[in-house]
Amino acid sequence: MWLKKEIHGRILNTSVTTVPPSAIDFFSNDYLSFTSNPIMRQKFLRRLSTGHDILGSRASRHGAGNNIQHVELEQRLLKFFRGPSALLFASGVDANIGLWGTLPQPGDVVFHDHLVHASIHDGLRGCRNRPTITGFKHNDVMDLRQKIKNLIQVRPDVAEGKHTVFVLVDALYSMNGDFAPLQSISQAVKELLPPGVGYIFSDEAHSVGIVGEGGRGLVSELNLEHSIELRLYTFSKSFGTFGAVIICPEFVRRFMIANCRTFIFTTAVPHFALIAMNASVDMLESHGKEVMELEQQNIKYAQEKLTGVCRAAPSQLIRLPSFNDAATTIHGKSSPIVPIFTTKSHSLCSHLSNHGYIALPYRYPVVPKGMDRVRLSIHAGNSIAQIDELGEVLREWIKGQGINEGDNATVSAKL
Repeated sequence: MWLKKEIHGRILNTSVTTVPPSAIDFFSNDYLSFTSNPIMRQKFLRRLSTGHDILGSRASRHGAGNNIQHVELEQRLLKFFRGPSALLFASGVDANIGLWGTLPQPGDVVFHDHLVHASIHDGLRGCRNRPTITGFKHNDVMDLRQKIKNLIQVRPDVAEGKHTVFVLVDALYSMNGDFAPLQSISQAVKELLPPGVGYIFSDEAHSVGIVGEGGRGLVSELNLEHSIELRLYTFSKSFGTFGAVIICPEFVRRFMIANCRTFIFTTAVPHFALIAMNASVDMLESHGKEVMELEQQNIKYAQEKLTGVCRAAPSQLIRLPSFNDAATTIHGKSSPIVPIFTTKSHSLCSHLSNHGYIALPYRYPVVPKGMDRVRLSIHAGNSIAQIDELGEVLREWIKGQGINEGDNATVSAKL
């Protein structure tokens, strides 16, 4: 009986939302709208029609599940993402849990941004080798620098190059919509750690398809492929499919194949998923530029529309991040993630849901205490009319809170 009561006391969301076909998408991670793109569909069906063994992969890749299609896709992806080696995983969660539960060795040190993805935290917590794990303030390079300096002072074995130091970040943070300061982090690691000791890991899940040459992500946008060789790319967001790949040095790939439990004991990525992943790369290579440009146009329009709507409300009720901040814009390209910070997240979500939108409130522990929000995502497939309608629905909710036009407030407060 105690277990039932304990579980009941911890449950925050007791249902899984079913998305109706008619729902307008402002909330998924399908940033480029590839899942509903007819050209993407054609590319997938064309590859599927000529494929063989298009269903399951039968076993793990350590067993009978490794196939030439897996090897060929890994070769394609290491070239596409300009890395030394590639290893496929069923999902980004599997990849992060496996990588960070396996790679750090006894005596190694891991510094991670406090807001890295939950799967990275899970991997580190499950790491059998018990490395030293330390968080640093979100996107705060000075805090990271100080922690590295302190480490060098108290750990001469690290200063002598006897252990590895990992620095873990998300390229684009899914709850805040801000980019990691990768250039500054890379410079700090180079300056403060001996050569070959420091490795930066960038989880590029949300930056793919948004920035970078051909949609290759933040590391590509900043020309850091040679400095940051340890990266994760997922196919479940801008790529519109499923699966993930770790780009890494070849020795890391070999080590993971031999030791990573989420690789060894998981059935290999099924062939239909490999076909979809190939089709999504085809799509980026052939139509990526035009779709990404359309996405950026929609993002800029939505930022202006929503800022205009929210300007009438007190910031204590609702506010947006600063869209001119360097953290939310890289080389003129903006994040598609728009967090609406509000003390009435449940009320706002209920209002949006009543108008046919699929909206969820994000509260602690998913986000820090006092930072409740509703997260919007702007997509290439959204129309101007849809963005206008969303703005009017939001305006209606604000008025329903007893706020009149011009009452108050600046909404461009920084996070």
